[in-house]
Amino acid sequence: MESQEVKYVGVDCGKKSIEVVRINSENSLERRQFSTTESGIVITSYSIHYWNDYFFGDYELHG
Repeated sequence: MESQEVKYVGVDCGKKSIEVVRINSENSLERRQFSTTESGIVITSYSIHYWNDYFFGDYELHG
């Protein structure tokens, strides 16, 4: 299955944190967790590559 690059921008309201999972250079899963702002709003922007139901990507956190 070919990888597919997707640009994603999301708004997460009312949650205390978000989690991004990616496959690192050693082919193991890497999890990153970010806290939301006091208002509970976080905007994330990152590229996601899908391959055999796994995803990984480079991401930026705004807000």
